[in-house]
Amino acid sequence: MYAAWNKTGEIPMFALLLQQSVPGFGGLSTPTLFAAANVIVFVEVFIGMALIFFLFPRAMRWIAVGLFALFTAVLVLMFFGDASISCGCLGFSPSGWSGRAEIGFGIVRNLFMIAMLVVIARHARSGIRTHR
Repeated sequence: MYAAWNKTGEIPMFALLLQQSVPGFGGLSTPTLFAAANVIVFVEVFIGMALIFFLFPRAMRWIAVGLFALFTAVLVLMFFGDASISCGCLGFSPSGWSGRAEIGFGIVRNLFMIAMLVVIARHARSGIRTHR
């Protein structure tokens, strides 16, 4: 949620990152690129808010797992490709880190979030209450 919220004010920077780093985005026109960046940020914020307020929690947990997996795959591609971009759009990472270190931190964080969401989803399915 923090990473998504940070991107709301940095759509042009995020669109540039998508264009330069994510396979398939390089050939998009500027309006399409900005629309894609806005949609990605909206979906991130919507899912984060839905999880916070327990709106469709089972579905949102699995959608979040899928998004984290997709984002992690993109980060892995960036990590092993040209990872010189440090946009700050990956959420919190220690200041002063290089682009590759920031991306590595994002990969580890995403894997942790995936594991946490899967554990919560499994406990919720087995009848263990995760909230009141």
